[in-house]
Amino acid sequence: MMRRRKWDSGPGFSLVELLVCIAIIAILMAIYLPTLSKALRKAKSVSTQEAMHQSYLGEFAEGAKPGAPLPKQEECRKAFRMKLVTGDGEELVTKLLYVVKSDAEFKAYYYTLVDPDHEYELEFLGGRLVAHDNEDNRYLLPPVLEAHEAATRYGSFPVGWTYLSTDLGETTTGRIGADVAFSDGHTTFVKFPGEYPATEVVAALSHDYVKKTGGE
Repeated sequence: MMRRRKWDSGPGFSLVELLVCIAIIAILMAIYLPTLSKALRKAKSVSTQEAMHQSYLGEFAEGAKPGAPLPKQEECRKAFRMKLVTGDGEELVTKLLYVVKSDAEFKAYYYTLVDPDHEYELEFLGGRLVAHDNEDNRYLLPPVLEAHEAATRYGSFPVGWTYLSTDLGETTTGRIGADVAFSDGHTTFVKFPGEYPATEVVAALSHDYVKKTGGE
């Protein structure tokens, strides 16, 4: 009859050794979690930029339809706060339907086309919108699609951006600013406060619109 051989398993982990292992794991997590979190935020931003690029690429490829009416207030308001489907879900974006290249022009665009408290009879001159701000300064703004076709004349300009975050409580990306799409097809992140459209003026008016419409 064979005898079973007894194995001596030896002593287990002591409390001190267990605590040391836990401490090492905690240190490793503290080192690598921020890096992982940053990588995930970067991936989300890249996904959003790619979705914006594809969206505008399709519109620009179609181009302006001959004889089509120029965008009015209702169309511009819907585009000012719309949902864009990305690889990670949905993202709130602002899309402009006329060429705006500065804070001053943005104010005129906002008060003429977007602000719910102002209803103007739109005026056009030579195929351009006559936009005026709350101080009645006036600017001629060409439609985005027509300007894109005449890129050599108008150059590159912002055509849309993600919700402009001004503090970390407003963003899930861990960055303050917005992903911005340009008429020449490139997209980039613009830090707030910085160059247009990541400016105090754009942020203030965008937040004003959210308050007046209840976030709709």
